[in-house]
Amino acid sequence: HTNQTRNLECYNCKNKKIRADRKNKAYILLGNKCHICGYDKCKDALAMHHIDANKKSFTLSMSWGLAWECIEKEIAKCVLLCCRCHAEVHNGITKLNI
Repeated sequence: HTNQTRNLECYNCKNKKIRADRKNKAYILLGNKCHICGYDKCKDALAMHHIDANKKSFTLSMSWGLAWECIEKEIAKCVLLCCRCHAEVHNGITKLNI
């Protein structure tokens, strides 16, 4: 906490809040619940899943620091899935109905 912004907040803390706010905003845009089963109890159990992996430009979890416009375009290519449905989709057990 040695390098501070003009608001006396360290850069790491400020960036952590920005990333959390952007992730929350993305979840809201995607409905805040699992696209398949509707699970909505714990946001940490939800993940953004690219509908078509071939159209994926970048991994969202590593890119919250990018401009919001870039993030928003990538979010449009995704659905929100709970951890169980996400695993089932990747293993071919469950199919996305889009």
